[in-house]
Amino acid sequence: MQVFIFLLALSWRVLAEVPSEEDRKTIMECHTKLREEVKPTASNMQLMMVRAKSTQVGCAFGQCITKDDPSTINHLLTCAYKPSEIMFEEAPYEEGASCSKCPDGYRCHRNQCYTNKSTSIFATHSLLYISLLSMLLLHNFK
Repeated sequence: MQVFIFLLALSWRVLAEVPSEEDRKTIMECHTKLREEVKPTASNMQLMMVRAKSTQVGCAFGQCITKDDPSTINHLLTCAYKPSEIMFEEAPYEEGASCSKCPDGYRCHRNQCYTNKSTSIFATHSLLYISLLSMLLLHNFK
């Protein structure tokens, strides 16, 4: 609970914004490029970064003032994936010929299972949520 209160007190130091359409395209291209080049190739990989079954991603940019030098600003990109189950005991995808195990209704695009379903952009400006997430990331990666 003390960590939560501490992070809450520091959350005023974090600013976040939803990526623009151009930023969104850049993020998706980065994800797609990383995924299409996995070795060994994946038989069931869909168009997301962490897990083969992840099909949605949401990201926010953040700016954090460093504690050592308030004039220095760090820029963060935080992404959340859905579904986001984390299974440390298994591989994130199945090895095999690219797209050989795509779900029904999917086709192969850049070595990944792909569907033409339209995507929606949900914009949220929940400063508290993004602030806490950014602070946790900063705490864990220093």
